[in-house]
Amino acid sequence: MTTHWKKLTNPDYFGSHDLFVDDNKYSEAIVTLVKVEKKKVKGADGKDSECIVATTAETKPIILNKTNCKTISRLLQSPAIEKWAGRKVKIGVDKVKAFGDVTDALRVRNEVISDAPKPTYEAEMKAISEAKDLNELSALWNALDAGGKAVCLTAKDKRKSELSK
Repeated sequence: MTTHWKKLTNPDYFGSHDLFVDDNKYSEAIVTLVKVEKKKVKGADGKDSECIVATTAETKPIILNKTNCKTISRLLQSPAIEKWAGRKVKIGVDKVKAFGDVTDALRVRNEVISDAPKPTYEAEMKAISEAKDLNELSALWNALDAGGKAVCLTAKDKRKSELSK
């Protein structure tokens, strides 16, 4: 096995180098989307820019470009990022023209990753949004399985913020 040079830079975000296997060979990965949000990201040039960032259960956060967002939206049949939570996508590496060069880029594969039917966690979401204090919220959160935590993360964070005021 060989090491891609970008692994030595210890980046904060998942990139094509994380799927590197050997000279010009890359693996693919199936990731579970936990949350998608806009965040300030420091680029290689040291400047901050706003990017769409996906938190996943399996990897470091992934910066999503418009191409990948459009693919996810089409695959999951919704442009609403809240409905992407708990869903799986396959990512791989393609050669793309960018910035006057050909480079390796992460791409969401055009493949629906089907699992067993997913529970909606509607009752859990309602209970979380109505938690009376942080102890109750914590108990509800700890009772959730990984899928429930992926779906309910935004609601939990919102309620925690409200109760912490």
